[in-house]
Amino acid sequence: MEKNFYCKPLNDNFSQCTLCGAVIHTVQRNRYAQHWARCPKAGKDPALPESVLKPDKLSHFDSNASSVDKSLNSVTRKRKSYSPKKHDYMSSKEVSKVLALELARNKKPYADAAIYKNIFATLFEKMGKSESAKLLKEIPCSSTTIMRHTCKLADDVRESLKQNLNMCDTVSICLDETTDITDESQMLIFVRGVYPNGDTFEEMLQLKNLKSRTTGAEVYQVVMATLEEFDLIDKLFSITTDGARSLCGHLTGLYGLMSNVMPGIRHYHCLIHQVALSAKFLSNLPAPKQAIRIINGLRGGHNSLTHRRLKRYLEENKAPKKDLLLHTEVRWLSLGKALRRLFDLRKEIGSFAQKKDVKICEELKRIIKDHEFWKQIAFFTDITGRLNDLNLSLQVYFYFLHLLDISGRLCMEK
Repeated sequence: MEKNFYCKPLNDNFSQCTLCGAVIHTVQRNRYAQHWARCPKAGKDPALPESVLKPDKLSHFDSNASSVDKSLNSVTRKRKSYSPKKHDYMSSKEVSKVLALELARNKKPYADAAIYKNIFATLFEKMGKSESAKLLKEIPCSSTTIMRHTCKLADDVRESLKQNLNMCDTVSICLDETTDITDESQMLIFVRGVYPNGDTFEEMLQLKNLKSRTTGAEVYQVVMATLEEFDLIDKLFSITTDGARSLCGHLTGLYGLMSNVMPGIRHYHCLIHQVALSAKFLSNLPAPKQAIRIINGLRGGHNSLTHRRLKRYLEENKAPKKDLLLHTEVRWLSLGKALRRLFDLRKEIGSFAQKKDVKICEELKRIIKDHEFWKQIAFFTDITGRLNDLNLSLQVYFYFLHLLDISGRLCMEK
């Protein structure tokens, strides 16, 4: 009995402590030792120091055997009736919030929520899961509900952004203005913050609509209102813009007006915009100009019939690409992509231009036959491709910090 820490087996699965009467769900000796460590009567019973159990304690234990059996039976019933705890599922309102979050992440309109709900409810009914379909139909997914949830999510993001900016020692902003397809002028502002330990983060700070003009004074009012809202006037170190006069002007531009309020502020010309400007002059050179004329002659303007024939011809000859790409100066990367597509289809275009039913001017046909022209196009295709890769790599998160790290190492080596 001492070796088993004063525990007596009841059957193959249960034992009982002779000191406190607790039922132990095992007959292993190591479990007896664990119970001995937390038994309230261990070390306090007068029979323990004598290393012999008193006869009256044993008789008391045997007389209460019936009560032990009852307790054992109750424990067994509890184990049989035990069922795992069910998961706490979301309510229909919380599911509606999750749906609003997913719509916002994927940039979908509010009305799509009701469409998705009806689609999945119909699918569940077809699968024979009517209960799941009924639960889906109970989810509130109207446009007004999704809009309200989205506004709450936006407020939460704004508050978390304010908390992050309050912990920063220094911040810098990058902004640009553009006009959308509805002729509305939009001002987009990004912020980069630096924490006391040197870590940085980037986030979109504000998207504002310039209701009237887009002069430096109008932009200045929007930027200063945003800085006051987030309490960043004392932390602002620099601003980064493109080369527009309304933004970088020293007198009436945004930088000039902000310098009057914050004399120590610095201004930088966006590196990505500089790369785009350096590549823009390529479209004015003779070879790229001629390439753009060829593309416009085959699929641009009112050449719908020629364009349809070209696509059918490329499909019949199993060309690597199915169509040409148009070039527009607004899209910074379009020149490189248009030249790459034209060069990939040079053989098919050369044979297509020689067909009698193709209406294309003789000058362009002569240019297409010229091998020197295609050599120049190959050169400009490589150059614009490299510039496009550089432009895209500069847009990668923390790539600028990587450049600073490389330049710092080079300075240390010198």
